[in-house]
Amino acid sequence: MGVPVYAHIDPGSGTLTVPSASRRSTYPFGDTVPLGDWTIDTSKFRSR
Repeated sequence: MGVPVYAHIDPGSGTLTVPSASRRSTYPFGDTVPLGDWTIDTSKFRSR
């Protein structure tokens, strides 16, 4: 079965990465990130 979609949030680099079978996408904090059927607003995320 497995996990259908997930994200890796890295406060050290200030990025959110969405790995998938076809590609890997990395977004800086502040972007709105597509994640499966959802979107994640990272404008409130803070880097270390």
